[in-house]
Amino acid sequence: MRKGLFYICLLLVGVGLFAGCKSKKAVVASFSDLDGEWGVVEMNGKTLNPEETHQVLVFDVARQGLSGNAGCNRLMGKIEYNDAYKNIIKFPQVATTRMACPDMSGERELLEALNLVRGIDIVQEGEMQKRLIKLQEDISNMEWRKDHLKDQIDFMNRMFKEDAVHPSAEEAYMVEWSYNSNDYSIELSEEEIHKKAIQELDNLCNNMISTLGGSNVSAYRCKTNELIEMFYQHTHPLSSSEFKMDDIQNSEYFDEYVTSHDYDRKMRTAMEDSMVEEGAYLAGAMADALAEEMEILAEEKTEEAEESVNEPAEDK
Repeated sequence: MRKGLFYICLLLVGVGLFAGCKSKKAVVASFSDLDGEWGVVEMNGKTLNPEETHQVLVFDVARQGLSGNAGCNRLMGKIEYNDAYKNIIKFPQVATTRMACPDMSGERELLEALNLVRGIDIVQEGEMQKRLIKLQEDISNMEWRKDHLKDQIDFMNRMFKEDAVHPSAEEAYMVEWSYNSNDYSIELSEEEIHKKAIQELDNLCNNMISTLGGSNVSAYRCKTNELIEMFYQHTHPLSSSEFKMDDIQNSEYFDEYVTSHDYDRKMRTAMEDSMVEEGAYLAGAMADALAEEMEILAEEKTEEAEESVNEPAEDK
């Protein structure tokens, strides 16, 4: 049977692929397939040339031993394998000689990769890239599942331990009071109704907080901005998550607008100013008219006096 070119792939957890090439008849991976000398042609996604890197691995299946060249130093170690778990291998306690070389980065990378090997597989040369991509996807999915399971375990530990603090749910309660003239012997003025409303609402809030506190529920009065936020979220469910009242108030949005309270106050002030001006005008006009009338009376008196002086003696 004609031999084809195959890759023995040492599968790494979280790093990628380490691979060597060798002629092989079968395409089903087994521990015995490792036996012999292998050149390192790809590691962590990078293509390598064994003739340049001098990185060679020799597997002795019978003795479950590992030897070879890490690029500068010779390496040796054991192969951990169990027939009950097919395709699962490890390389514990890999050691090297202690020669110093100008560039040790490739050697360190190989040793780190061997330490992370968890399995073996065989792929044909044309399938290598596909298997690499699929393996990276599987690793990514496993990482996500690991993080998800970790979050679930942490949550369960927090929930079921003796001093666990359970997540709190927030609820909003509203109180109201309305004025009914039949409840009072006399008709209250607007100012009295306003004061009464504040008092009654204050009592209702205190009673609600006290009742909830008796059930071990923490409660407090919402601030004005919090009330506005709740109404805004109810009427604008989509945009309320992006626009907060604090941001709007700190902007120039309200520069040309006033609230109803400010509007009423400003209208009263404007009416008072208008009345003062009108009163001043009327007072001035009356003063001018009175002065003019007094002047006319004075002139008439003067004329009468002059006529009395000029009368003939015989007429007296």
